[in-house]
Formats: sequence, structure tokens, C-alpha cells
Amino acid sequence: LIIPAILGIVLSVIFGAFVTILLNRPKRLQELVIIQAEKLLNSELKFKTIFERAPIGIAIVDNLTGNFLEINKKFCDLLEYSEKEMKLKNYQSITHPTDLISSEQKVAVIHEGSKKAFTLKKRYITKFGKNVWVNLTIAPLYKSDRKSTINIAIVEDITLQKKILENLKKSETQFKNLFKNSPIPLWEVDFSLIRD
Repeated sequence: LIIPAILGIVLSVIFGAFVTILLNRPKRLQELVIIQAEKLLNSELKFKTIFERAPIGIAIVDNLTGNFLEINKKFCDLLEYSEKEMKLKNYQSITHPTDLISSEQKVAVIHEGSKKAFTLKKRYITKFGKNVWVNLTIAPLYKSDRKSTINIAIVEDITLQKKILENLKKSETQFKNLFKNSPIPLWEVDFSLIRD
């Protein structure tokens, strides 16, 4: 009589523990889901903050069409379009015609997967027809299946650098012409090697 009673108590304790474990499992899973959701939200907030406040232009571009899916304010300001206007455009429509072929070739190389990213200097045409020189970096954004349908474009305005370089070349050409065409003999001496 005592053995069945002890066996009953042991079985009820084991069964009670089993039921408790089963009932607590959804609670633990729910806690894990909440933790993962918070991590995802924090990650999304960090990305949005970086995207919106970056001192350079950033855009998310459809790999197949070239359409702008997302674009930050800095990029919009650079091209003098609103965000709404930019989302109706693709990179082909704002790229200077001379630079379009090289841009499309580089994007095709990324789309094929033979290169992970590229950088090139190119011109964009603003809403009001001005040429803007940029240093453009493109990299694919992969999904979990390692396929890329979108690219991230990072754009730095280098128009001022290009103008300075152009002015320097003009000045150098003028100096050389002045030197060559001078009616009096001129020569150049490098005194940087002379020491006291």
C-alpha cells in the first residue's frame, strides 16, 4: 500500500514538473522574441539615424532598374531635388551622359557577383542642369540567401576639388607658356637643395 502511494506521489511530482516546464516554455520563447524585437528595433534606429544624419549622400538603389528606393537629405540637397522627386528617378536619369556607360558597366559587374564594391568619380546633373562631380561608392546589400537586389550608394561631393585641380592645371599651363614664349631668356633653378 505504501509503495503505490509513493509511486503515485513520485509520478505526480514528475508530471507536475513536466507540465510546469511545458507551460513555461512559451513564456521563455515570448521573452526571447521580445529581446530579439528590441535588438531589431535598436538596429533599425541606428541605421535610420546614420542614414538621415550622414554628412554625405546615401541612397538605396534597386539593382535591376536603378530606381532610388530610399535617399537621404544630403543626397537630395546635392542634386537639388526633393526626396519625393528623387524616388521618381533612377540613377541613369541624373548621370551625365558621358559617365553613364562606365557606371552601368560597374553596376553590372556587381550584379554578376564578381566584385563586392566599386568606387568611381562621375558627374550628376542637378535639377537645374548644373554638373556636380562626385566620388561614388556602390556596394550590394545582400539578403539572407546571399542574393542582392539592392545596392547602397554613398556619394561625396568633390566638385570643389575638381575645380581647384582644373584651376591648378590652367595656372600650370599658363606658367609653362609664359616661360616658353618669353622674349627674354628664362631658366628655372631649384634652390630647395641648397643648405646653410
